[in-house]
Amino acid sequence: MMKLNVGQVIFILLREDHRLVPVQVVEEVVHRKITGEEVKYYVRASPAPGAKVVPLDFSKETVFLYLENAREYMIENATRAIDAICEEASKACNGFEQAHPHPQPLALVESGEARGKTPPAKQQNAQRVQLDTGEWVSVQM
Repeated sequence: MMKLNVGQVIFILLREDHRLVPVQVVEEVVHRKITGEEVKYYVRASPAPGAKVVPLDFSKETVFLYLENAREYMIENATRAIDAICEEASKACNGFEQAHPHPQPLALVESGEARGKTPPAKQQNAQRVQLDTGEWVSVQM
């Protein structure tokens, strides 16, 4: 279990409605017994006077100390979900006969004269493209 400080603001990801909620640790209760020590934290989701204080349950909640960690976690979960959806769609299209195969991604032609401030010489199967930076590149289609 992570160690928290009273007054610290942490973030809880609510699974049921996929919301990220900031909460403040308002109480730390330590129970010392002959069998060991147990620490419980209590949090509130609003700084308003009289806001409800609830126990923090690490086994049921996804808790983050920093907002950036929560963001990374949610991006990783979203990416996994999107990958699973795309994989499922890819498997479902295997039975179709394709009249038009999927296009290949563009490939950057890397030659000594392919990059620079002036347009590169026309190369076989390549297009000359000027980037936002003003730099010219040859792109193979």
